[in-house]
Amino acid sequence: MSIKVTAMLRAIDFHLPLMPGRRGFTSNILGVGGEPRSKPSNPRIKEVLNMTIEQILYPSDYSEFEVQAYLYSKLLRMGFDVRGEVSAVNVMGKGSRFDLVIFKKGKATKIIEVKKTREQRIHTQKVKYNRYGVGVHFVMGMEDAEKYIKDIRDYRKYLNKQKKLHHHTHYGNKRSTWRDSGRK
Repeated sequence: MSIKVTAMLRAIDFHLPLMPGRRGFTSNILGVGGEPRSKPSNPRIKEVLNMTIEQILYPSDYSEFEVQAYLYSKLLRMGFDVRGEVSAVNVMGKGSRFDLVIFKKGKATKIIEVKKTREQRIHTQKVKYNRYGVGVHFVMGMEDAEKYIKDIRDYRKYLNKQKKLHHHTHYGNKRSTWRDSGRK
């Protein structure tokens, strides 16, 4: 991308006026050779030119994106067919965009909506999303996401125990009945 185009995009990003000048529309930002003018007159340009790495602050909490990414990666590793930013359109032509959706054989089985904090209002979304006829889970922050994954693991362990117990009992009774009846 040329220096002039870059400068023009910066001007648009910072809502700076694009004023035609001797060297084209970027003359109010760039000087000779594409370097910033030594004394920019616009305070926003001064602000852009004085940015430093120290102004990038480390976040104090997990973002909604990070919580979604955590859930997405854990659910994938657990073997779920999970997709993010899934759209749905209702009969009125209005739609919804779900943070995460778990599918089974191409059909949605669970909607997971992620919120950064517990304080965020969810009532309207809960009512709207329940109308789709799919279970909806609201996960509030990273702590809740970790608990959600742990609950799924625990539930799977429980199901596996029940399956083994049922399998062992069923075949154990069948074998004993088979032998007791004298059949070979």
